[in-house]
Amino acid sequence: MKHVMGSLGRKVDAVPPLAPSVPVTRSRKTVFFARDILAGLGYTVVRNSAVLPPVDLVAWLPDDDPVLIQVRRTRRPFDSARMVAGKFHTDVKQLGRIQKPRRARVQIWLYSFRQGWKVYDVHPGGLMETELL
Repeated sequence: MKHVMGSLGRKVDAVPPLAPSVPVTRSRKTVFFARDILAGLGYTVVRNSAVLPPVDLVAWLPDDDPVLIQVRRTRRPFDSARMVAGKFHTDVKQLGRIQKPRRARVQIWLYSFRQGWKVYDVHPGGLMETELL
């Protein structure tokens, strides 16, 4: 293992990055914000801690079907599902083909500081804006 000089002049281990850098649109803080909203609504929520997972959160109510959620943030607000599908086309395509339980819903939760939360249901053919659970 390589050593580098730390701020106090001591040798410290240089740890190589474990994965490629995470895109700016993925923010752990935003995922925790979404998790807290879901928990406040009574959902049981599990966060996927993998690096660059296709789904960030899985949430369900006791007598309801699960919801698979990918959380994103953006500086620029989006006016339509078409604009979101264009910006996140790779994610939408991947989520549309995801293997899931038959009645499970797949959603993208998009947060922008100016607009707050926008929620989109993901279908094999694209996106449709929906209400926050």
